[in-house]
Amino acid sequence: MRYAAIVDRLANEGARAWEVHGRAMQHRREGRDVVILSIGDPDFETPEAITKAMVERVSSGDTHYGSIDGGPELKAAIAAYHKRQTSQDVGAENISVTLGAQGGLYGAAMCVAQYGDEIIVPQPVYVTYDSVVQACGATLVDVPLRPERDFHLDAGDIEAAVTPRTRAVMINTPHNPTGAAYGRDDLMALGEVCKRHDLWLISDEVYSRTLFDGREHVSPASLPGMAERTIVVD
Repeated sequence: MRYAAIVDRLANEGARAWEVHGRAMQHRREGRDVVILSIGDPDFETPEAITKAMVERVSSGDTHYGSIDGGPELKAAIAAYHKRQTSQDVGAENISVTLGAQGGLYGAAMCVAQYGDEIIVPQPVYVTYDSVVQACGATLVDVPLRPERDFHLDAGDIEAAVTPRTRAVMINTPHNPTGAAYGRDDLMALGEVCKRHDLWLISDEVYSRTLFDGREHVSPASLPGMAERTIVVD
């Protein structure tokens, strides 16, 4: 018997990272003092208002199929949140609710790239990005984030990696693992590259509220001419 080709594409470093996580969790269950750095699992409990609302909905019988990409109330709340974050008006038609950020990244990659295409990803990056890109059959093209720039984007490096097969750039800001929060000027320069070469920009912003030292989060979707070509995952 044979597996589908996608199994080989996904069985890479990203998959092996979960093996490390599994061993770490096993050590913790055995009573060892282990610091888990493999996943971004919050160190606080879910707010009581959320858990209470969940229990109330389940108790009232709300246990059937829901909307495929999120209910209208949820989408309205997300739209209001996005406007507070970016001062950008969006409607329910601009929002899709996914099973976590990885589900969002996977869906975005599947929508914009296919076999033979390329997606540029600044490195280092969270290990699952490779699997996300390879799942749609595309090739991940590495572009280094340079220590001398404090791991901030260099739009010139991105543009140098663009080929006729490039379909998108995938970024993460604030960045995991370096902690860099990309500045407005760098993102505007990246936006010009995307517009010049007609590229999508997939922007993973799950750490947009994890900022220190007065740093500002800038969503590229809020920059001039970028809303229509930016997919925000948050």
